[in-house]
Amino acid sequence: AASLRLLTIDPEQEAIDLAGINIEEWWVETQAMIRSGLQRDVELTARWPENLANLRIGKAALTQVVFNLVQNAGDALRGRQGGRVFVTAEPDDEGRVTLSVADNGPGMTEEVRRRCMEASFTTKTRDVSTGLGLALVASIVRRAGGSVYVESDVDRGAVFKIVLQPA
Repeated sequence: AASLRLLTIDPEQEAIDLAGINIEEWWVETQAMIRSGLQRDVELTARWPENLANLRIGKAALTQVVFNLVQNAGDALRGRQGGRVFVTAEPDDEGRVTLSVADNGPGMTEEVRRRCMEASFTTKTRDVSTGLGLALVASIVRRAGGSVYVESDVDRGAVFKIVLQPA
């Protein structure tokens, strides 16, 4: 219930926690709710090094970003055997943390990859998607001082990389 509440908080109104978010504690609190965005037959794995720097982003904002990316990965994997979603985090040499959400789905064409974070752009039918999810992800991450990148090729899955500042 507490993790669901994180999806209802407006990330625009949420103050960035200056102490930062400990990803391990956050994952324990939100993992089951994030998992609920996937079909039962899709495997969800999370991995990061111990003692990773706290992330400079609000807890609700991080939850909304990761939930949205995991749910999109699940949508891409629908009807495919052996679907997997990986959530990982790695520090870089400048103290930032790259949080990645990757899948082994069908991937994206170059045009879809280039446009996927535009507001109202969607490859899904309108009764399934508004096309606002990835635009919201990009907006939330930018407000936290971070950036979003996507890597994908047809038949090679997709990786969304969120680069965040340490607290």
